[in-house]
Amino acid sequence: MNGKQETIRQALVVLGAHLKEIHTVKEWAERMGYHSADGFSRIYFRRFNERPVKAIETARVLRILDLILLQPDLSGYEIAWETGLEDEKALYSFLIYHTGMNLNELRTLMNGSSSSRKSEISDRN
Repeated sequence: MNGKQETIRQALVVLGAHLKEIHTVKEWAERMGYHSADGFSRIYFRRFNERPVKAIETARVLRILDLILLQPDLSGYEIAWETGLEDEKALYSFLIYHTGMNLNELRTLMNGSSSSRKSEISDRN
């Protein structure tokens, strides 16, 4: 197995560890040591059968849902900060676009729900 294949296996670990700092495929590729975002995208897609931008979006949605479940008292600003979004407005726009729900609707849905709700919401992404 060559170095690039070994490196691409770590892509999701790197994304999870640096989600706050990774906003684009280019930033992710650079963090992974690739000189080209296009090259990283091709290799990532071949390995995971998913576009890297989709993986970034999904990771961010799942992190938001984890924060809602694990720390329900966090403010919108704190959740935005923890997930690498600029502020509450960016969080609101991100959630509406990717889940069709705002933060309060997600909190209501997630309160007292099982982890199947989390996968149901992330599947919308």
